[in-house]
Amino acid sequence: MKSFVSGIVLFFLLSSNALIAQSEFDIEYNIKVDKPKDGVATLSYEIKKHHRYEDYNQKIETMSIDTFLKYLLYDISQLPDHKNKVLLYIHGMWGSSPWNFINSMGMIERAYLENRDSDIARIISMKWPGNNMDYKDNKSRVYQIADEIAPVMIQLIRTFQIVDIFNPNFDTHMDLICHSLGNELFKEIFSYLPTEQYDHEIFDQIILAAPDLDVGVFRFDGPLYSLPKIANGIHIYYSRKDLTLGVSKNLNKKERLGIYGPDENDVVKENMYFIDVSDVKDEANFGERLTGHSYYRSSKLATRDM
Repeated sequence: MKSFVSGIVLFFLLSSNALIAQSEFDIEYNIKVDKPKDGVATLSYEIKKHHRYEDYNQKIETMSIDTFLKYLLYDISQLPDHKNKVLLYIHGMWGSSPWNFINSMGMIERAYLENRDSDIARIISMKWPGNNMDYKDNKSRVYQIADEIAPVMIQLIRTFQIVDIFNPNFDTHMDLICHSLGNELFKEIFSYLPTEQYDHEIFDQIILAAPDLDVGVFRFDGPLYSLPKIANGIHIYYSRKDLTLGVSKNLNKKERLGIYGPDENDVVKENMYFIDVSDVKDEANFGERLTGHSYYRSSKLATRDM
């Protein structure tokens, strides 16, 4: 009911002239997840505006998802019709540290936003606290925050869908891309979704890139067995030369999905696609070519396929 009310309110907001046109700005949308305190994670919403031609920057931070959505939906309504998708991005370990985030987002924006053939209108980044040097500490934090994120993600997406219904000039869909340990976070978020949500599409396309997940997650009794129910397409990218996941394999003492791809016992539905990118060699710099872990943002060959 809350999503329905929010959607109706936003429908009227989109019809107003209350907001300033955003055509001269590059705009960054972030969902920020703080480190849990007393077992509870706090979420806030950040909008950063960078003027393309002048030395002008603005940051809006709010605890209100409705305010966040108001800006985002109005912004999208001003874009060309073919730019009609929002990409939700869940980064991996160290992904929200300032340098890594700026570097990664620059590559992602060039690949998906600035590409004229792309239908991605805006990117929402989920910045979660995974910047500790200790891998196991970062992974343990995933399990502490997923339950707080799940209802927010559903509210976000269902609000988009309701605006689609009530505003004839608005037609957008949401895709998801998870990288590395961000896949473990998404797996946990998915586990908190009520099963009745499976009855209606949540995402159009889901991309699991270099997933730092145990092999076998798509088995009949696996945690992602039902994932194909919530999206039109599930795309799993893996590489046998992924050195970063090789380290993860040693730490977890289990084979990683992002290295080995589908398990012989996985249930592969008709809307699931496994893509072996072991032969990709066009990453943007030597370090990324060496690790074989960042092709989702730094390889033109891989990003064109996505």
